[in-house]
Parts: sequence; C-alpha cells; structure tokens
Amino acid sequence: MAWLEETMKWMWIAGTIVAVLAVMPAAAVAADPATARQETREEIERFLAKTPAKTPAEVDIMVRGASPGFRFSVGDGLVNVKDGAEIGVVVRTETAHTFRNGKVGRAYVVARPKGVEVDMNADDLERIAAKR
Repeated sequence: MAWLEETMKWMWIAGTIVAVLAVMPAAAVAADPATARQETREEIERFLAKTPAKTPAEVDIMVRGASPGFRFSVGDGLVNVKDGAEIGVVVRTETAHTFRNGKVGRAYVVARPKGVEVDMNADDLERIAAKR
C-alpha cells in the first residue's frame, strides 16, 4: 500500500490532525490486477512477521471476549456425542481454573458416574459433549 502512503496528506482542522486521502484513478493504483494482489500478500506477510505470536489464552480472550460464557450449566447431565456414553453432571464452572499441568483456563468440574469429581477443559468438553 505504498501508493496509499504517497497519497495521504496531513492537515490541521480545528486543532486536530486529519488525514486527507487524495483520490487517484484506478489505472494509477494498479495497472495489472496480479501485481495488486502480490503487493497485498507481501504487506500481509510483513505485518504478520512483525506481530508477536499470541498464546492460546490470548486468542481465546480475543475470540470469546473478556467474559467467556459456558455452553453447559450447573446440573446439566452430559453424554459423549460419539457413542452416547455418560460423562457426568456439571457441578460448577470456573473461568480461570488452574489445571494440574499448571495451565489456566475455562473449566467444568464434573461429577463422574461413580461420584468422583474431575476438572475438564471447557473447550475440549464442549467439543465432545452434549446435554443428556
């Protein structure tokens, strides 16, 4: 988008800096559509190279927002969508649960059929389970 930078002009209006874009004929922007697509691809690659990698938790916050919701509620009985096997009953949900491996994330605490309570990663459970 070098052409955009070349056509951008800055000016003061009522004490505020405003960018004014000079309109150019389409022929001046890109005579060859293949060239325009290549330039865009290169710019995207440069941008991505400068962008720091996001952790899974950061991506989750970007996708879900700061206040993630849960698909299942306390008291819901859950079954495996593949084979119908009972997973258990949701005892509670936690937005920032610390798992045994040290990771922090959304979790369901589920009472298994034999009465043992286990913590389960919310994203994983929501992919494999359905309400009974």
